[in-house]
Amino acid sequence: MNFIEGETDIQRLDSYLKSGNYIIEISAINPNESPEFLCPLNQEVSIYKNGIPYKTVSVIAHATVDFSLVESPGKNVGYTDVGGDCPIFYMSNKMFRELYNDPAIMSYVFDVEKEHFLAANEYINSLNSVEYTSSEILAQTMNGLKQTIFIIGGLIGFLLGSIGLVNFSNIIITGIINRQREFATLESIGMTKKQVNNLTVLEGLFYALMICLVGLPLSYIISNTVIPVFFNQPDLWLFTIKSTVFPLILEGIVICIVAVIVPYISLHYFRKSSIVARLRKIE
Repeated sequence: MNFIEGETDIQRLDSYLKSGNYIIEISAINPNESPEFLCPLNQEVSIYKNGIPYKTVSVIAHATVDFSLVESPGKNVGYTDVGGDCPIFYMSNKMFRELYNDPAIMSYVFDVEKEHFLAANEYINSLNSVEYTSSEILAQTMNGLKQTIFIIGGLIGFLLGSIGLVNFSNIIITGIINRQREFATLESIGMTKKQVNNLTVLEGLFYALMICLVGLPLSYIISNTVIPVFFNQPDLWLFTIKSTVFPLILEGIVICIVAVIVPYISLHYFRKSSIVARLRKIE
């Protein structure tokens, strides 16, 4: 427990709880969350046993625990079943046994050394009435979730990147179409086809360079500012954002390749007619 306010001395808290007249209110939170307490300190709480008033106790302290350690973490039991709007109290073992004639442990958290992990796993699997999870199961679940996010994010990135490349190619092709007469004029006064190809390729590479100089740093900035803010949510606390430049470098290489190939293919297609025919075309 991380005690927030009220009595914080462990020895005195132990004696207070054993007296049977005090309880501790707990706020189960995830990392980066702020605790919320429904009962102020010294609030009197009436306890009932089988619907009959049993005892009145006082809240002696407020404390927080990790959400995964609370006794009722599921959606079908405990306080979450009624909307999470009732407080969680810790009391002494003695009072707990007095309230419940046949007490049972709802949840139990424990560590197992690596060399005994398989044996413990097999033993718990043999208990039909027990549901459990382990670090291994959680790791597999997280890997599946990570792969899902990677696939969805990859598809979105691929679609957006494809749209961007199509638009980039369209700009180059449109420019070549609009300048067919210009290129024909240059060829008519002695400019070779290779020189025209080099001209259009250099122009495409210039566009690609401008895209890289503006777009790639902007993408890197967004990945280090906007995306971490999105994942800095209570339910997504378990994710760690790590920026990588590899996709940006790969994107720049693809853009440069498109800037070289598209002009070459476009000029080859539009050169099927003669120079005279291209000169006759009205811009």
